[in-house]
Amino acid sequence: MERSCLYSIEPIGIGTINVESLCSYISRLADVHCVTVGIMTHLIAPKVNKKYTKNMVFNVGIGFYKSSSAISGHGNIADNLIEVSTFLTKRRDIRKTTLVNCRGIVPVRGLLKGSRHWCPSCFQADLENKQISFMKD
Repeated sequence: MERSCLYSIEPIGIGTINVESLCSYISRLADVHCVTVGIMTHLIAPKVNKKYTKNMVFNVGIGFYKSSSAISGHGNIADNLIEVSTFLTKRRDIRKTTLVNCRGIVPVRGLLKGSRHWCPSCFQADLENKQISFMKD
């Protein structure tokens, strides 16, 4: 078995309607590696090697969060991040944290919210259980 560069943590909720987003997964990867999301984007961006990733790195992680809807969506950005995350973690289920399987079924326009949000009851439960809340796009 080939070694991964990053921990091969399992995405939360795979196979359920409560699956975490790819943006959340990458945030958790940063957390388990004890680095900021900004540092994680410095690792990911060169492997994606696209012009838009320079924004993510330049803004030290803020660009990453601003792109969270596209990262977890079903366009090219999601495809690029799936490929790199799969390579770095050696996980084969990263694709399930995005909407790429819905491509051609649901329209792109108006599909995703323009800002991050959390389910209030999930957030409260995670707070009470001292767990990390994951994003739902």
